[in-house]
Amino acid sequence: MSDLGVPDETFLRLQRKWFEDKERPPHII
Repeated sequence: MSDLGVPDETFLRLQRKWFEDKERPPHII
């Protein structure tokens, strides 16, 4: 998903962050 214009590394990092934040309430968009 490079539609956002971000490197796969950053995207994967964000995805992992979202996954970890999934347990707690979403405080970041």
